Formats: sequence, structure tokens, C-alpha cells
Amino acid sequence: MAQVFISTGQPNLRRMTVTGVGASYTNPVPTTTRPTTGIVLDATVAQGCDDSSLIKVIPWGVKSDGTSWTTTSTTTSFRLIGWQSYRNAAGSATWWFPTILTQHTLLFGTAATALSIDGTNDAFMFSGSGAAISTPGFPTPNIYSPNGVTATSGSILSPLSVLVDLTGAQLVTADFIAPSASPATVNMGLFWYAI
Repeated sequence: MAQVFISTGQPNLRRMTVTGVGASYTNPVPTTTRPTTGIVLDATVAQGCDDSSLIKVIPWGVKSDGTSWTTTSTTTSFRLIGWQSYRNAAGSATWWFPTILTQHTLLFGTAATALSIDGTNDAFMFSGSGAAISTPGFPTPNIYSPNGVTATSGSILSPLSVLVDLTGAQLVTADFIAPSASPATVNMGLFWYAI
């Protein structure tokens, strides 16, 4: 009798960045222009995730001067938008239809410390109880938000992550909101992988 083993590949995380994050979201609407801003996952090209149904994201953010903003800010948030294409009957245009997959308010842990991953102080993580709050009216994914769990350094809190259903999206883009009172340019992004 033959034995069959079923396994799921566990890829390395990838990183995406949006520079100069604003104080409001861009409203996603049907368009004939293929989305190109804030691309997280593109299943229309070979990324090793063509048949993925879930995406795990770990959000981060940092000011251009290498500091995080206030831990009490309630205006910092992110959303994921899934896009599916439709080629019109005449074959002359491709329409892209958006679906907001999830949206969350983000808070820093009380001991947020920047990680120098690809530069100097370039990734402040979000963590702790209530660090990712689902916005009412949007799908609620699985949120993994350790409360008070510290890394071996004793100063970096375990980062939160969110597991989101792609609902058949061919493209996934991310959009962010940073506090309008931030005195420096804010960059935000995601570490992610598709399952």
C-alpha cells in the first residue's frame, strides 16, 4: 500500500513598501487601468502563489527620521484590496474590479522598537492587545496579536499578523493611513506570504 504525503510549502516572507503615506485612503473603483500602486501579490505572473487562497501580512511603519509616531494614535490603519479582471466581449479592454478584503486600525505596542532590517530603524512593528482592530463593515480575518510577549532582546514586542482570505483575487494591493500630525514623511508596508 502506497503512502501519500500532502504538504504545504512555507515560503520566505516578502516585503512591500509604500513611501509617503497620506492621511486618507484612495477610493478603489472599477477601472480599465491595471493597479500598479501598493502591489502585494500578483497571481497573474509566476510568484509561486498562483493557486493561493490566503495571505498572511505583518504590517510595519516608520517615519523618515527613523522614529515611530505616538502609541495613542487611532488614525493609523491599513487595508488590503483584492482585484479581479474581466475582458470585455469585444476583447478591447480589461476591467479590474476591487473588493476590500480587510481594513484595520493599528496601534504600536508600548515598547515599540525599530528593527534595522534593510537600513537604519526601518521597521517599527505593531503589537499588543488591540493592536489590530477590524473596521466595522469590512470582513474580519484571523488576527494574531500577542499581548506583552517580548523577543529575546526584551525590548521588541512580538509583531501582530493578519491572515486574510483572498476570495479569488488575482491582484492584491495595500493602502495605508498615517497620522496627519506626523512631522516627518511616513513609510509603511507589509511583510507577507501567500498560502
